[in-house]
Amino acid sequence: SKAVGTSVGLWDYGIYADVSYSDGTNLWGQIANFPGGTHDFTLAETTFTVPFGKTVDGMNLYALYRNDAAGGVAYFDDVSVTVDAPLVINGGFEGDPDADWSHYGNGYTVDTTHKHSGYQSVKITNGGARQSVNFIAEGGSQVTIRGYSKAVGTSVGLWDYGIYADVSYSDGTNLWGQIANFPGGTHDFTLAETTFTVPFGKTVDGMNLYALYRNDAAGGVAYFDDVSVTVDAPLVINGGFEGDPDADWSHYGNGYTVDTTHKHSGYQSVKITNGGARQSVNFIAEGGSQVTIRG
Repeated sequence: SKAVGTSVGLWDYGIYADVSYSDGTNLWGQIANFPGGTHDFTLAETTFTVPFGKTVDGMNLYALYRNDAAGGVAYFDDVSVTVDAPLVINGGFEGDPDADWSHYGNGYTVDTTHKHSGYQSVKITNGGARQSVNFIAEGGSQVTIRGYSKAVGTSVGLWDYGIYADVSYSDGTNLWGQIANFPGGTHDFTLAETTFTVPFGKTVDGMNLYALYRNDAAGGVAYFDDVSVTVDAPLVINGGFEGDPDADWSHYGNGYTVDTTHKHSGYQSVKITNGGARQSVNFIAEGGSQVTIRG
């Protein structure tokens, strides 16, 4: 949001959400506040964790500026909601990894000496740890696979060293060979990640995920920890307020007007003097998921 002459520290200036759970209860008043005063477009975001045993089934989302005695103006653009769900089971390889992961090739052994977090990692010399990860990601979603690995004496630039995924679509087709490669050689735990966008008209319904190190003439060792998959889905419709925002947003209080002079991206934003823009955002987020509202 961009502010012109607003009060500083106003609670009613931010990206605001009232969250609904599937059991009929609510989480009220989640707000990512802007500093106020006069400033250029600034990002504000806040995250909450869905309690285990609860399921979010939607929220009322607002670009909100109201109740300000200073009588300023706020411009809003690029509003979004993302869900970071724990899709990978036991990505930290704690306890007994065999309960959640299968052995690929020569498989893995548990190691308690080298770890990125927690108490242990898995050690791989020529094979991998494999998990079938089930989730839904609609067209336009961005899917990221990531993980940490420590290398000892591996080849540098080896393609077969990384977090690897073969992706399945609901129409029976596949996206093969998505891999987040590690540099190799000898290095401490390092993050590798890669992101792909689901084509419109396609729906991901799962993937086979691997912590992979194989086919290395150097005969090194790789340790893996904290493997994850996240989906950034376009939950908010027209968060950039392009075209006719009234097709996707409703007016709250004194509502908003379209402004083509001040914008963070695209061609326009919305200008609010005492009210807001409101959208009902429908999505599912299970317990343990992290939900972030931003703009």
